[in-house]
Order: sequence, then structure tokens, then C-alpha cells
Amino acid sequence: MLLKGSTTRSTINFILVLFVVAFSIVIAIKGFTFINPDFEKGFLRGRESYFFGWYAWGLYAHVIGAPPVMIIGAYLTIINRGKKKKQLHRILGYMYTLLLIGVAAPGGLIMSVKTITGWPSGISFILLSIIWVSSTIMAVGYARRLNFRMHIIYMQLSFIMSLAALILRLILPLGHTLFPSNPAAVYNFIAWLCWTPQFFIWLVVNRRLLFSNARQTPILVAE
Repeated sequence: MLLKGSTTRSTINFILVLFVVAFSIVIAIKGFTFINPDFEKGFLRGRESYFFGWYAWGLYAHVIGAPPVMIIGAYLTIINRGKKKKQLHRILGYMYTLLLIGVAAPGGLIMSVKTITGWPSGISFILLSIIWVSSTIMAVGYARRLNFRMHIIYMQLSFIMSLAALILRLILPLGHTLFPSNPAAVYNFIAWLCWTPQFFIWLVVNRRLLFSNARQTPILVAE
């Protein structure tokens, strides 16, 4: 029997959240291996010269903060959108914001300064971090002002930026398989591909509402 209506949506939403949760757990488990870094293979290959010190702290912050941010973001944007269990939505929203702004994003920004392929990918990740943090601050600001329509839009953007980590890790192996002779170019290209298409789609889809609100006073800091 085919699933219909809300049952279909609920099933799809559950599968999406489950996928994000599973992927986030994999990232968290992988993060524990960085405690005893192996510079001969995997993500840390070739990073020994600059790993110890500020880069290591950025990496640890990112792998600790990013998994719960993705899990909470998936729950808030896909399942609990605030219409029910409002108090839980509010508590998780602040947890998401604190983990993102205080841990995950700063760690990612530190790592962006020293990427394995240099500035072509580094600039991409710096812009990603800025949009990630800015959209989250905007989402909180609009929620504090009870403008929930704009809150939802910016929270969607924040979560979309969170998913860049998932998209990067899904398509990077494919890129290396298709173009094995130039791994640096593949990484640089996918560093941009993992977030720019969905960002511009978000802009196009929400352009009218964004344009109308742009003429109002910007909401950057919550009252």
C-alpha cells in the first residue's frame, strides 16, 4: 500500500533525519582517531608540518561541535519546527546556536586558514563559515522579534550550510575516482560545490521575501 499525505512526509522526514544522525555519528567517531593522528593516510595526510598547535584545536572544536549541530539542526528544521513542543524547540535552538557559534564554526574557520590545497579552498570555507554564523544569528534575532517566517528562512540557510560537511564527504571520493590525476583541483572544486549551489537556490527561492525585508532595519543582534 502506498503511503499518502502526512504519512509520506513523516516517513521521508524520518529517513532524512536518520541519515543525518548516522553521518554525524560517523564524523564523531572519526574525530576520536585524531587524538592519535596518523599523517600517512586519510584527512591528516600531509598536515604534520602545521597540525600541532592552533590547527589541532580548530580541528578538535569542529569535530566535537559539528555532529551535534547537524543532528539538532535536522530535528529542528525537519521534524520539530516549533508548532508543537515549543519549549523543546527553544531549548534545542539555543543549544544549536551556542554549539555552532561557540565551537563548530570557529573551529572550521581556524581550519580554513590552512587547507591542504591552499587558498582556493580556504576562501570557500571561510565564506561558508561566515554565512553559517551570520544566518544563525539572523535566525535567532528574528525569533526573538517573533518574526517566525524570517526565522524559518534563515534557520533553513544555517542548516543548509551545516550540511556542506556531509555533501563534501559524499562527493569528494567520487571526484577523486573520476579525476585521479589531479586531486588538488578536485578538492578545490568540491570545496565550492559542497555549498554554493544550495546557497544560490535558497537565494532564488526566497528572493522576494528577502528583498522586502532588506528595506527594513537589519536584525543582527537580538534584543
